[in-house]
Amino acid sequence: MIQEAKWSCRGQWYLPAGRLDRGETFAEGAQREVEEEAGFKFQPTSIVCLEGSSPGWLRVNFTGHITGGELKTTEDKESMQASWFDVEDVLNSKIDLRSTDIFVPIRKALETQHTLSLPRIVARPNFTVSFLIVHSADVSVVTSTKARSLPTVAVKERGCGYPSIAAALLQDLGFKLKDCQFCGIVNIAHDGRQGQDGVHTTLAYTTTRSVKFKRAWRWCKMEDQTFMSRISPDKLIPFQGLQ
Repeated sequence: MIQEAKWSCRGQWYLPAGRLDRGETFAEGAQREVEEEAGFKFQPTSIVCLEGSSPGWLRVNFTGHITGGELKTTEDKESMQASWFDVEDVLNSKIDLRSTDIFVPIRKALETQHTLSLPRIVARPNFTVSFLIVHSADVSVVTSTKARSLPTVAVKERGCGYPSIAAALLQDLGFKLKDCQFCGIVNIAHDGRQGQDGVHTTLAYTTTRSVKFKRAWRWCKMEDQTFMSRISPDKLIPFQGLQ
């Protein structure tokens, strides 16, 4: 945990966190923030969970390993210091916390099983969201008729929320939101190093409703017998934004 130096929350404790600098990947931003605020060299190994109200505001929570450095004890503009605390003391707010919103990623990290996944390093010029919609009974996926690509939405408004994006896309395909069960994030792609700061996320849903599509879409049968197990919630990245 790090002790905040900024005046709005000075002296309170929080996980190392911060915004990306221009030209960084998500993992590079995490490494820089941990070193600046806690003093450690950090190697991300997995996304614990994603949080976000819209594609333009996402928080990527990582877990990983300390590979060097020393626990920070000298105050600077980034933090006052860093210290180790018993996780139960943190979760029971026995220390003065900046916010309890860190409880979600901490609890996710403590789960014995979570997907080992890091963001894909792919430059994106804008914000896009794809939908992996799987009919759980016959293991078919909604794809475009010609290119066999997933339904994808280009998000023009950064503040446009994930729930409204999902509801509009599913309705356009002929589903009702209640027909589809959100499972998690398949992947997230971003690469700020290319001068492009867009993000692509792929959301996974299951359904038991057999919609008859217009000509642009079709059900594509998946022959892989392990496909359904690969999109079970414990294999996907948890997402706090649609639940």
